[in-house]
Amino acid sequence: ETREGGALVGAEVRLVKEKAGDEEIFAAAADRAGAVWLATRNGLYRYWPGGRTERFTTAQGLPVNDIGALFLDRAGQLLVGTTRGLCRLVAAPDLSARVVERVYTTRDGLPDNWIRAIFQSADGTLWVVPPGGAMLSELRPGDQSFRTYTAENGLNGELGALGEDREHRLVEAAAEE
Repeated sequence: ETREGGALVGAEVRLVKEKAGDEEIFAAAADRAGAVWLATRNGLYRYWPGGRTERFTTAQGLPVNDIGALFLDRAGQLLVGTTRGLCRLVAAPDLSARVVERVYTTRDGLPDNWIRAIFQSADGTLWVVPPGGAMLSELRPGDQSFRTYTAENGLNGELGALGEDREHRLVEAAAEE
């Protein structure tokens, strides 16, 4: 989404996709500085207004280069879903320094280290969807570990994207089959 909270404009994504070449883009997010971030199998790309491009990889502290999900949280920090956990980037990522502030994994209560979708609800709760069935994990503000909901809690089908309606109820879209 844009820094104003709206959806990325299709023309912006097409322009960024042209610059990414043959990279498959799994997710995109725009930060408050106007840069567009892209999740790919070969790292995390940041495209600045004006055309400067940066690529963040394991060399900058990511646990793996396979990035599948992105979300800009309410504090303006980028959350990055990888196949080895959920990363919270530092407030001002720089290529010359470590960019990962924290990595959440199964040690923190996640049912899987592969992250498919990320969302933060109005109350600050962080929601994460792993692949492989009806699972949804939450991290409430102040908590140290995730709590996971499954079919035993009433979830049906594999979850995909998450959002929130006007009454601040969590809504989800089914994953593609």
